[in-house]
Amino acid sequence: MATVVREIERKYDAASGGTAVVGGVKTMTGTAGVAAVSELPEQLLDAIYYDTADLRLIGAGITLRRRTGGEDAGWHLKLPAGADTRDEIRLPLTSTDGAVPEELAALPSMPNDPAVRAPASLAVVRQ
Repeated sequence: MATVVREIERKYDAASGGTAVVGGVKTMTGTAGVAAVSELPEQLLDAIYYDTADLRLIGAGITLRRRTGGEDAGWHLKLPAGADTRDEIRLPLTSTDGAVPEELAALPSMPNDPAVRAPASLAVVRQ
């Protein structure tokens, strides 16, 4: 069964502050609205990204990936939902063949193209 998560993503440049920025985050404990600051354990993530041969998904701001590892392993379909905002539809991994699940392939936002393929894969260590 699919779950939908609204994702708001903003990127900031911490390069000018270097490691002082990380130290600043750690000192936020006790600040209004911050209950605790802690480091998460390292996670090994392996993601395969899917698109059509002519890259229609990424051209429309859509991301489709199959990821293993981490707490949210599974299929992730990210759809534009406004400035810095995307709706992420998640499905658990149910097979190992890499075929896009019918529940995602049948969505109106997906191209009616059986040639959705995996042009890229990425292995990440999340710290």
